[in-house]
Amino acid sequence: MSPGTISVWILVLWISCCELEPACGREYQLRITHPDGTAFRSESVLEDAQGHQQIEGEIRQSYKEGGTLILYYKAGYDGYRSRYTYETGAPPKLTNGTLSIKRIGANALKSSVG
Repeated sequence: MSPGTISVWILVLWISCCELEPACGREYQLRITHPDGTAFRSESVLEDAQGHQQIEGEIRQSYKEGGTLILYYKAGYDGYRSRYTYETGAPPKLTNGTLSIKRIGANALKSSVG
């Protein structure tokens, strides 16, 4: 390769499980789901009043051993933040299409705070 030649590799990825939706203004939402349903990625790009872009996303990956890795991330003008969890066991059971809500009394909440 000569010094004046530029080599570029272009990767073309065909994804049939991808949704890209424009939102208000110059924003978008992207969701990619693995064909077998074991993983998905969802992210939103927003622009604030000063013109700074911010991206928020979530990645979920299920493993055949029974665990699920969940990663939440946010990147923007003020830096990058992420948090993750790894859950094991059976996924929560839905009741009437929703997750059950555990109720806790106000006194219990007050005593746990201090």
